[in-house]
Amino acid sequence: GRDRNATNRRAQSAELLAESKEFAARADAEGAQLTGDVEAAEVAREAEADLLEKDLAANTERLRQILVGNAALNASLRGACGVTEVLEARQAHNDAEQLRLDRELGEVSSELRASDEALDRALVQ
Repeated sequence: GRDRNATNRRAQSAELLAESKEFAARADAEGAQLTGDVEAAEVAREAEADLLEKDLAANTERLRQILVGNAALNASLRGACGVTEVLEARQAHNDAEQLRLDRELGEVSSELRASDEALDRALVQ
């Protein structure tokens, strides 16, 4: 009886040891798989972070170029507005001068007509 109990206990111990080794092997394999998954996720995260950083840098540069272009356009617009104001002032001056000349022409024409009429009357007499 004792030999049989000892044999049963040894068999159970061997079976438990085999199960324990199998469990440890599975745990090691799962741990290695999880470690690989974590490392792969970290590599993917770093690649995505690099891509996002490059996108941010490109967008920042594009924004800078747009701002510089906008400032140049605004300066150009201010210059054009200044030129427009000068041209409008010149046009107003020219319009006023044209009115003055038209009045003067009217006066001279009236004087010439009056002079012609006076000459005609003098010649008729």
